Amino acid sequence: MLFPNGVDCERFFPGDMGWEAVQALGLESGRYYLNVGRLEPRKNHTTLLRAWAQLNVPRPTLVIVGQRHFMYREMLDMIRTLHLERDVFLLKSLRRAVTGDLPQREGIRLQQLG
Repeated sequence: MLFPNGVDCERFFPGDMGWEAVQALGLESGRYYLNVGRLEPRKNHTTLLRAWAQLNVPRPTLVIVGQRHFMYREMLDMIRTLHLERDVFLLKSLRRAVTGDLPQREGIRLQQLG
């Protein structure tokens, strides 16, 4: 089966908007993966993190943007347990990042894809 891309590429495409926020986060355009979704168990971020941990080092940067669920601390623990602190970055809000009001990083550091 073939599943078409669920993103409208006519509406969403790389551009200049938000470039300053991307640079402020230490990211390089086109060299990171973005996941957007509330940080809650039913979104299954734990499977994503386990898969990310299996990638060869140096791993690509993974940016996860989403409102915190009361169980999101488990994600932070998993990031530490899987030694992904240098590869995974959590943001509370994409809008806040794009407007330059960068949220606290919660001790998760990014590493650029090399």
